[in-house]
Formats: sequence, structure tokens, C-alpha cells
Amino acid sequence: MLGLSNGITSVSAPSSRVLLNTYTADFTSDADGFGDLSHNDAAATFTANQSIGGQDGCLKIIAETNESTLWGIRKNSGVFTSVREGDYIHVTCKIYLDTTGGAWGTGDASAVVPIYMAMGSTYDNMNVSKNTWVDWDSEALPSGALDSDLATGVTPGISIYSINTARPAEHAAMFIKDLVVKQYRSQLFA
Repeated sequence: MLGLSNGITSVSAPSSRVLLNTYTADFTSDADGFGDLSHNDAAATFTANQSIGGQDGCLKIIAETNESTLWGIRKNSGVFTSVREGDYIHVTCKIYLDTTGGAWGTGDASAVVPIYMAMGSTYDNMNVSKNTWVDWDSEALPSGALDSDLATGVTPGISIYSINTARPAEHAAMFIKDLVVKQYRSQLFA
């Protein structure tokens, strides 16, 4: 007797993942479906194909008021293919927080700003320096929350935002470039 009479109820070794979808934002002609995300409903101005810090083809987002809560951008659809619990997400992009028009956070030019990226209830954050390009790679973040299996409450959209003391003042700008979101699923369920 081999002891298999009860059957196999789970996988004993991790399965490899299959790439389901790659979303690559194109900010050369428009905001590529992104809109503002603000709890106090303040409008943001979006301008495509902007240049800063030696980079071209960027999306520029300007805060139109002193933000009092959460502020950022959101794309509600077109990022994922039938997203579901258990999918693995990898996000890369470049972020530039410009203080030329207004301050970020405390106004201290050397202070970093925690920028959050979320898909549904799964999020991660990274401290972003001001007035320089910072490479965001969710696999390099300590918590790895975005690169773990998606939590409950999955959503087809993506958000990039700041909160608490890191909010932008009126006319502060965020630039985003080279945003790529890859969606993987276990080959057992693909």
C-alpha cells in the first residue's frame, strides 16, 4: 500500500507562472485612460508627452489644490485580463515628483515622499525622492505585497497615489513614464 487512498488534495511544490497580460502605458498622446484620484474630489490636470529630467514622453499630473487627504491617479480598466485571486502582478515605472510649482509633503526638498501603488486591496509603497527620476519596481520592494498573490477584493484597475503628510500642495506635479504591469497566473489555473 502506498498510502494514496485519500487522494492528493493540494500541490506539494510551487507551480510556475504563465504570463497572461502585459499592459504598457503610452503617454505620448494622452493620459492612456488614467484619471484623477482624490478623496476631496479636487481636479488634477493631465498633460501627455511632457519632458523633465532628461526624459521625454511622460505623463504630467498637476495637483490643482492643496490636497487634504489622498491624491493620485487611477485607471479603472484595460490593465488586466480577467483578474482574479491568486494572480501575480509585477509593476515597473519611473516616477518624478516635481516641486517647481508646489511642494510635496512637508516642503523639505530633501525629504522623501511615500508613493503607493494599488490593485484592489493589495498595495505597496516606496519612498520617492523629489526632483529626480526614481525607478519603481515592485519586485524590489521590501514587503513584496504587489508581487504576492492578489488579496481578496480584486479589481481590474491600478492606482498610484500619496496620502497623509506626503500630499502635494497646489501646483506640485508628478511625472510618470515607462509604466508596465505584468499579470501572471499559476500554470495550474491558466
